[in-house]
Amino acid sequence: MQKTVLALCLSFTMLTACSKPNENNPPPDHNVTASLDDSASATVMDTPDTANALDWVGTYQGVLPCHDCSGIDTELELTLDHHFVLKQKFLGKSNNNYVNEVKGSFQFLNGSDQLIQLDSSGDSRIYYIGAQFMEMRGDKGQVLDQPEFNFKLTKSLE
Repeated sequence: MQKTVLALCLSFTMLTACSKPNENNPPPDHNVTASLDDSASATVMDTPDTANALDWVGTYQGVLPCHDCSGIDTELELTLDHHFVLKQKFLGKSNNNYVNEVKGSFQFLNGSDQLIQLDSSGDSRIYYIGAQFMEMRGDKGQVLDQPEFNFKLTKSLE
């Protein structure tokens, strides 16, 4: 992405440097705006937590390990405004149809665009965001050293 932007900037610079100035045309508007659809637009910002926003925004699903049930069917949705919706269903329990749903906010850790921490409503859990997946981590962001368990949630294609 950065290489493409750099190439476009260099091409633009070369084209404008070689052209004759035209006094009839107003100066160009250098504000970059990306159109999302007919009803919305967003200004492109280059900050650590929004630079790869299209990579992490979305819904992640999977079954996480559980010490007293057969697994936790988990759905975690992350939104661009740093909010989340976490839905969990404890498999193999007598109340198998009950879905626990919590909403809250999250933050990126230490300027990273790959480690997030949910607020206290999400038990302050930490997740690593990868390509089309997220993985639950330990309380300091470390990989959980339990290879027999799957801590990954897969990003849903919407």
